[in-house]
Amino acid sequence: MRSYSFFGGAFLSLCCATGALVSAQTAQISLGPQTVQPDGMITAPVLLASEGLQVSAVQFDLTFDSTVNTIAPNPDSSSNSSSKGVSNAHTNGPGIRVLLTGMNQNAIPDGPLASIVIAPVSSGFSGVLNLSNAAASDPNGSAVAISGPAAPPPPVSLTIVNAAAPCEASSTPCTPAGAIAPGEIVSLFQSGILPASVQTSAPDPNVSVSFNGTSVALLYTGPNQINAVTPFGLAGQSSAAVVVSYQGQQVAQTTVSVAPSAPAVFTVDASGMGQAVVFNQDGTPNSASNPAAIGSTVSLYATGAGLFQNPALTDGEIVPAGSTSTPALKVFMVLGGGDVNNVPYTGPTPGMIAGILQIKFVIGSNVSPGSAVPLWVNVGGVRSPTVTIAVR
Repeated sequence: MRSYSFFGGAFLSLCCATGALVSAQTAQISLGPQTVQPDGMITAPVLLASEGLQVSAVQFDLTFDSTVNTIAPNPDSSSNSSSKGVSNAHTNGPGIRVLLTGMNQNAIPDGPLASIVIAPVSSGFSGVLNLSNAAASDPNGSAVAISGPAAPPPPVSLTIVNAAAPCEASSTPCTPAGAIAPGEIVSLFQSGILPASVQTSAPDPNVSVSFNGTSVALLYTGPNQINAVTPFGLAGQSSAAVVVSYQGQQVAQTTVSVAPSAPAVFTVDASGMGQAVVFNQDGTPNSASNPAAIGSTVSLYATGAGLFQNPALTDGEIVPAGSTSTPALKVFMVLGGGDVNNVPYTGPTPGMIAGILQIKFVIGSNVSPGSAVPLWVNVGGVRSPTVTIAVR
């Protein structure tokens, strides 16, 4: 029996010296999805699919970037059940070489080989973790064909804007794209960011987006656009590393500034300009043909208000009916050039994902009627782009 206790050429000369492979089959090794643990550590499984081959030892390289403080591979269920140990050594550049072997000839069953545990730097983990240079042997020490994930193409950059004001990403004059806020619904734009086959009817489970290493809730996935909700944990941070992955491989990245608030009001045509999404007191949509009466109470919707308090909202939470949460920052409105003083409710939208601000306000007698009365919201000293509502 052979002992596989070496790295690099020494290991390869032991495990893979036999040039002829008796099977045309190829075992597969891959990285599973990254998970953020309660203590802030990130874990990712390394998965084996033997395809019917006898695999008794495996070696592979992991590379990462400067957002990794420490990285450690630990045995997982497949290596434990076959009594294999895990060891590693540093390679040139930011990376490690990992070896799974043992003083036995047990075949390793399919499943998680190792759990990669990452401690990110203080600013967060970018999500960059790549597996390459896989090699394997059978119980007799002969080489086993094994392939890892294809080398990913260089990640592209992308544009991130408030989902209520996507005109920021167009050539139309509008509020310039700037910082994002905690708990904000954002749109990520890049032509061809995802394949044309990506699921659009609901968020594709093969797509993940992280902000400083925290995976976030997705609302929409498409070939050129992703809608997501930024984590409330961005509060107090000055920037966020944003990573988009598809089937475990990074496909796009960027870094954005973070601010306590970055408000924008949702509009009917989803441009961030013109008629706001407003419901009149009778529950019907506000429009030029269905204006709200002076003295009536209407509801509008925005995002980018930042943190909520009493109680705080959590990432991905569906706001319950009767929620008592309120924005942590001061919110006020201007309608038709004058302050709105009668605001019965300012808080999260019940039945919707946390991150949508609902404001119920009474249209004052100081407002001049019109089909496009200008309106804007200020949260924490940051003003939203101007939108309009119809008043009679």
